[in-house]
Amino acid sequence: MMKENKTLGYVLNNDQQRLVEENWEFAAGVARRYADGGVPMAELESEAWTALCKAAYKYKKVEGCKFTSYAYHFIRGDIMRLLKNERDRREWEVCSVVDDLTEQGLTG
Repeated sequence: MMKENKTLGYVLNNDQQRLVEENWEFAAGVARRYADGGVPMAELESEAWTALCKAAYKYKKVEGCKFTSYAYHFIRGDIMRLLKNERDRREWEVCSVVDDLTEQGLTG
């Protein structure tokens, strides 16, 4: 049975779906490492799930390369991108507030 991942727009076959289900705790553990990064845990876990699905879809079983080693780079990369985007968004918000205060003559 093939399951379509609507988030990513592709279909995971049974083996790929099994990889995702069997390694979900691993992906969630990677996400928990970044829990203090200012992004809600639910968003981190969602990003980890999406990255795990992407890794399962692209994984080609090669001798000497475990799936978790392969998937880790997808998960970490996507979470780091999420954290960077959140940091950039917050910096933009701070700059916007400072600009507003400057326009109002409230800064020194």
